[in-house]
Amino acid sequence: MTIKQLSVFLENKPGKLAGMMKALADADVNIVTLSLANAPEFGIVRVIADDHVKGVEALTKAGFAARRSRHSIRCATRLSLSPRTRAFRSLSCRPSSDTLRRK
Repeated sequence: MTIKQLSVFLENKPGKLAGMMKALADADVNIVTLSLANAPEFGIVRVIADDHVKGVEALTKAGFAARRSRHSIRCATRLSLSPRTRAFRSLSCRPSSDTLRRK
């Protein structure tokens, strides 16, 4: 299984992250997980979404600097679903071997 991620450049100002989330929600793009690295002036948000192509289109249309990652993440283990809630219990991922060779 290969997972694509979105990278979004955001100014570190109130409301910018909320605006990004609204753009994704308005396009019916669901976020699976995200991480944020910030500095005083800006931040980089990395998002794994259910539709990365539609996510980049929605964010670009809303004026955000967004792109699909050039690298893929390959899941190292099977997804484990909770039988009761049907939610993810565990997922272990690592960069794919192609990504490691490019460095």
